[in-house]
Amino acid sequence: MPLLAPVKADIDSFIAHPRTFMRNCVAELGFQSAPGVSGGDIKVCGKNMKMTLKQDPGWTVYQSTNQLDELGQVIKKTMKFYKIVPATGTEPSFDAYYCPYEDDTSLGVVVGPHANFMFTPLQNGCSLGIGSAGPDGSRLVFHANKRNVKDNVQGQRDQLKSGFQAAGHTIEKVWEKSAYMFDVPGLSHLVTYQLNATSFGARNPKTGSWHFYSQIHEKVPPGKIYLRGLKSMKGTGKPDGM
Repeated sequence: MPLLAPVKADIDSFIAHPRTFMRNCVAELGFQSAPGVSGGDIKVCGKNMKMTLKQDPGWTVYQSTNQLDELGQVIKKTMKFYKIVPATGTEPSFDAYYCPYEDDTSLGVVVGPHANFMFTPLQNGCSLGIGSAGPDGSRLVFHANKRNVKDNVQGQRDQLKSGFQAAGHTIEKVWEKSAYMFDVPGLSHLVTYQLNATSFGARNPKTGSWHFYSQIHEKVPPGKIYLRGLKSMKGTGKPDGM
């Protein structure tokens, strides 16, 4: 089923209140592109680009009973599923940084004042590393994947350590699967498939500060999605040895 044309009101709503928007629908990056990247690369190669939101009518989003967000508030409406894709032509859009993904690779992007949002492909085992803030609030972000090793968490930590050292940046936070692949207490019986995370960053244009979140959802083919909540990366530290 084809994606629907983007709606300006949806774009405006996301830009004005990104956390509220992501509490009331499910969205995930609908593309994966890392040109010139080879498996095993560890480098900064992301970019700033025009993105838009297109509704995918092939999935129905459901609210899990007693589902709570990070503030302990019940999510009241979960109706639509969006793909976040590059905008073309005159489509309504917003500027966002793209942090690429590639199997067994660690790829990064520097987020700064040229866009107020950042997205990376779906996390379902990968690690996200976030660097310390520069004078203008800019940060280095790395998406690390070590799929084909026994201890992928440690492998991804090693990738992140190498990537940040090579770029001359300091790691401040590491977002691993133990933090985002969670379930709501009392609802574990509802989990049939793996939990996924749409991880994104939002910049406060008044202060220049970046904040990072993961929207947790469960996708159950052939057409059901359960929104599990929005989790903040606030307070997340780096593991020992990093």
